[in-house]
Formats: sequence, C-alpha cells, structure tokens
Amino acid sequence: MCNTKTSIKCCSDDNFMNMGDFMFKYVSDPATFTLLEKYKQTISAVLLVSALYKKVLENNDKSISEENIKRIKENMNMLDDILVNYTQNEKISYNKEKYNLINKMLENIYINAFCNVVTTANSTQEVVKESGTILEIVDMYKSGIVSGTITAALYFIVVFVIIICAILGIF
Repeated sequence: MCNTKTSIKCCSDDNFMNMGDFMFKYVSDPATFTLLEKYKQTISAVLLVSALYKKVLENNDKSISEENIKRIKENMNMLDDILVNYTQNEKISYNKEKYNLINKMLENIYINAFCNVVTTANSTQEVVKESGTILEIVDMYKSGIVSGTITAALYFIVVFVIIICAILGIF
C-alpha cells in the first residue's frame, strides 16, 4: 500500500488515492466483505475508504485525471450502496443523503487512526529489514529475554533486601 522507496510520505495527499483503491479492493471483495460482516466492521471499513476518497476529491489540484475522478465517484457510489444494503440487512438507520458533523468527525478519526497504523507497520518493516536475517533477529530476541530475566531477578533481590531492612528497622 505504501511504497517506502519513493519520496511520497505514506499518509500524504498524494497517496490517499492509492490507499483508497487498495482498501476498496478489499471492501468490495465478497470474501473480505463476509469477514467484515461477521466481525461487525462493515460500516467502519466503508467509511474509511469513503473518507480516503473524499480527501482525494477535496485536495484535488487538477493533477488527478478526469478518469480517476470519475472512477473515484463510481467507487464512492458503490460504497454507499454497500452501506445502504448492509444497514438495511442489519436494521440500522442510515440515510446517505444526510451528511453531518458526526460523519466528518468519524472520517477524520478513521483516517488518522489508519495512517498511524500504516506508518507504524511500515516503520516496523523497516526495523525488521535493517535488523538482518531471521537468525540475527532471533539472537536479539534471546538477548532481550535474558537481559529482562536478569533485570527482573535483580529487582526481586532489591525488593527482598528492602523488605528485610524494613523488618529490621535499618534504613
């Protein structure tokens, strides 16, 4: 979803269309949609993709072709249809013509949360790549576990000494 080899930041106006397209493929896929329904995440996923597309349309500085704008609007209409059908099946009140402040706040929250997750995931990938082979990573984990165990043992000894000092009245 985010190409870290380019100069474009993952969550920038230049990348919202790619992210929206990437997420749209999953939301419109029947297998993924079934999982979203099962875990009651359909509304969140659809609102996230819609928010990404709305960001593209809001920040359009004429660098986006008319074809892409038309495609984004078609995708947004499909997302609205998915949402209307889902809310009807779940007997949830929803009106796609009624756009309010709560929807705008949810869109901003979803975009910010999504960007935080994606940025963290990309950072994690870079850290793992820089760490070397799987053997080197396992060695680092083992070293961390050993140092944590030794530190925990030292803490127990210190706590034990403090308890004995308190019992004996030595401070």
